[in-house]
Amino acid sequence: MKFYSINSSSNKKVLGYYPQTKGEQHNCHVWDDEKFIDRLDFKKIDFEPITSNAILYSKSNLTDLISISSIGFSRKLLVSSKLKSILESNQQKDVCFFKSSLIKKGIEINNYWITNPLSLIHISEPTRLLSIS
Repeated sequence: MKFYSINSSSNKKVLGYYPQTKGEQHNCHVWDDEKFIDRLDFKKIDFEPITSNAILYSKSNLTDLISISSIGFSRKLLVSSKLKSILESNQQKDVCFFKSSLIKKGIEINNYWITNPLSLIHISEPTRLLSIS
């Protein structure tokens, strides 16, 4: 089994601003909507879930891994299309990806995805370890 390390950073040269996110925008009632992404942990789903949008500070850089841990992003990674492609090429279909746009300076940025693992993936902060068989 191979292990890959995905590291978050607090380096302002990398991030532009720390923390990168100042909040999130929810697109449903997070406690009541059955299709909200945080209610679907470790489940294979056959519909498009409702995701939240991370709101970035204006000085934040667009990195391949956006560090956010709030409602809508619990036990999940927020990744760019580039990192999504890397993860997809090295996994056994045990993670699903769903669109989750970012908002920066009031502009929606569409090439980001939220992961929804189908099984427990060992995650430890500040390093996120992803086990791939």
